Amino acid sequence: MDEPAPRARAEGELGWERIRRALVLGTLSPFARAVPAPSRLTGWPTVPKALTIRSKTMQIPAFLCIDVEPDEFALPKRGPASWAGYDDMIRLTSELRSALGTAGASPRFVWALRMDPQVAAVCGRADYVVDAFANHMAMLSDAGDVFGLHVHPLRWSEHQGTWFHEFSDREWLADCAEASFATFADVFRTPPAIHRFGAQFLSNELVALAERLGAQVDLTLEPGHGNPYRATKDVPMTGKCPNWIHSPRIPYRPLQRDYREIDNRNGRGIVMMPLTAARTRLDKPWWWRTARAVRRGGRRPLPLYLTRVWPSSQYFWDLVAAELDLMRTPYLALAVRTDHPGSVFARRARGLLEHLPHHPLARRLRFLDPLGEAPALVSTS
Repeated sequence: MDEPAPRARAEGELGWERIRRALVLGTLSPFARAVPAPSRLTGWPTVPKALTIRSKTMQIPAFLCIDVEPDEFALPKRGPASWAGYDDMIRLTSELRSALGTAGASPRFVWALRMDPQVAAVCGRADYVVDAFANHMAMLSDAGDVFGLHVHPLRWSEHQGTWFHEFSDREWLADCAEASFATFADVFRTPPAIHRFGAQFLSNELVALAERLGAQVDLTLEPGHGNPYRATKDVPMTGKCPNWIHSPRIPYRPLQRDYREIDNRNGRGIVMMPLTAARTRLDKPWWWRTARAVRRGGRRPLPLYLTRVWPSSQYFWDLVAAELDLMRTPYLALAVRTDHPGSVFARRARGLLEHLPHHPLARRLRFLDPLGEAPALVSTS
């Protein structure tokens, strides 16, 4: 029998490799074993090398969105507010930029600024972050970073004496967003092209409003999030958060009547850029994940939050690499807020970001401006 041609043999091997990856991930059979051997150093499972083959051979666009805001949401009605987390994030991203920039072009990050009514009331002006940290803004701009808008619909309650997330009053939500967009436009002399609404909330009305006010890319969606009453723990809320458990996990143009549905041909002009979520947890056996999926009525993506507890930093980036390898058009989108540097959330995020330059995936990631990459990602996805 003739020896198969090299190309055909390679394609055959790729097909078997895909099957093997599916078996490892437990996506081909519910009875497949998906627990890798534990690491000798940590005792936690490690991601098989076969899962990261493609991510080692191609350049992958990456987007890191930093929500620039006060350290806490539970603030007094009229100041003061600490922004120590912003200072610390400036230092951290400067170090990350230096470490990642050695492999190619300098990374570009997205800084989504809070300019909403809470900032205006507590700090004395909605554009406080731009005025008080002018040196930071100039340094980031010189480095090629881009600025967007981050809105939290926080409203003061005289009765309770606290701020709360207002999700039920649609008219106030629109006023809050419009005021934030107007402040950004006044400061930068252009509307914010990049938008990310806060507290894991979004609506069709807000998407339409953001598009009308100039937003071209939205980084709000967090696939896998489905708790309707979990916005932030330190302030109360009215209404409920939307269900994003099965929302799209690729960049897309949304349907006119439902931002959670894809309509790249006749949809809105704004591009929805969902944050990256993993399809499975490799530190759990197949039977645990299958039982959980049955209990929940289907598998749920796992949001790749930088502030959650992960087995290790190495495990997190291994999981990211495995997920990118399974994407038809790989891209990475992560978000992190400027928490107080002493908080547990800031320490977790810092540990993961500081580890990235030491992971093989770092050589393939290119942190870019999402505004320039969104159209291509939509057309290929």
